Order: sequence, then structure tokens, then C-alpha cells
Amino acid sequence: MRVDVGRLIVPFLAYGDVGRMAAFYSAAHLDEARAIFLFRSEELDYHHRDIPRQNPRGPA
Repeated sequence: MRVDVGRLIVPFLAYGDVGRMAAFYSAAHLDEARAIFLFRSEELDYHHRDIPRQNPRGPA
């Protein structure tokens, strides 16, 4: 789906609630709108850089 970003009134729109956020943005040099979705997870019991622990099915 294409969006005519040349007519956006506000170049950034965000919605936030406890544990989640959605944001939509564009800029003059972009031909499209972009979206970001963030969700809070439960606390990790491993280091965020421990790649093998992040994939429960094993290495790819």
C-alpha cells in the first residue's frame, strides 16, 4: 500500500501505552511512510548478546 506522504500534516505520529508503542514517520527525501512497532517482553534470563540462547530451535 502506498501513502501520499507529501500531504502529511505532521511528519511524525506516535502512540504509546504501557509496554508498547507504534510510530509512523516520513521525511521530505522519502517517497513512503515508515512504521515502527515496539513491545516490551518479559525479563530475559540470559544476556541479550547470547545468540544461541535466543533461538530455541538451535542454530540456523
